[in-house]
Amino acid sequence: MPTPHDHKEQRQALEERIEDLAKELSELINASGAKGREELRDYAISLLQGGTETSSREAGVPPTQSSSPFNPFALAIPLLLVGLFLLLLFPPIGLLLILGAVVMMIWGGVLALFVKNR
Repeated sequence: MPTPHDHKEQRQALEERIEDLAKELSELINASGAKGREELRDYAISLLQGGTETSSREAGVPPTQSSSPFNPFALAIPLLLVGLFLLLLFPPIGLLLILGAVVMMIWGGVLALFVKNR
C-alpha cells in the first residue's frame, strides 16, 4: 500500500525528470541559431500544450451539449437596419427586409423562450 511518503518521492522524481527534459529542450532550441529559435520555441510550447490538455471526460466532468450556434434574432437586427435604410431608397425591398427581420425576431424569441437550454 503506497504511503504519502512514496507519493511525495514519486512526485519529486517526476519534477526532476521534467526539469531535465526542459533543460535538454532549451539547449536544442538555443543550438538552432538565432533565426529559427523563436519558431522552435513556439512549436515546442504548442506541442507541450497539445500533449497535456485533458478532455472533459478525463477530468470527470460530463460533457455539455451546446445549443444551436444560430439564433435568428441575432441576424434580424442588422437585417432590420438595412431594411430601414433601403426603405428610403427602394421602398418595396426595404419593406420586404423589414418584414423578414420581424419574422426572424419572432422566430428567435420563440426559440429563446421555449427551447430548453442544454
